[in-house]
Amino acid sequence: MLTSLLALLCTQVALATSPPIPHPQDVARRDKLRRMLSIRDSTPACATLSPISDRLVTDLQWLMDHVEAPPWVGVRAAQCIMQLHGENEIERIKRWVQDPDKKGLVLVVLGEIDELAPLTARTIVEAALIGPHNDLVLPRIEKSIHPEVRALVQVPEVSP
Repeated sequence: MLTSLLALLCTQVALATSPPIPHPQDVARRDKLRRMLSIRDSTPACATLSPISDRLVTDLQWLMDHVEAPPWVGVRAAQCIMQLHGENEIERIKRWVQDPDKKGLVLVVLGEIDELAPLTARTIVEAALIGPHNDLVLPRIEKSIHPEVRALVQVPEVSP
């Protein structure tokens, strides 16, 4: 009896600490997205990825977090999240620009910032300005097409 109880307890601990095994459909779907984003000289339009996954943002974020080669897979995945779901993924993108380990991702976000609605772009840039890579932000947002974004770095003139 004690042996059975101990075996059950060990099994429960092992299940609780081991990462979940992805569903085969998740693996197949993510692999297809990875292959599409891996093409070296021909970037697929982000809109062509939507029919592949009913969990596109989750799958693209997974690719960003787990695929190391080729390195542009994560960059393209981030660009697609911003292009297709930027308005709905503000909190996710704000976490990206505030992550001290994601300097390159901050540059990707800033490269896509003008593709977002002005107020969404401003919200993300505000988060980036208080993040660890704020030195990268200022020179790039001065050139934004959005006045709301440029206003974050413009110093008001003082009247004499």
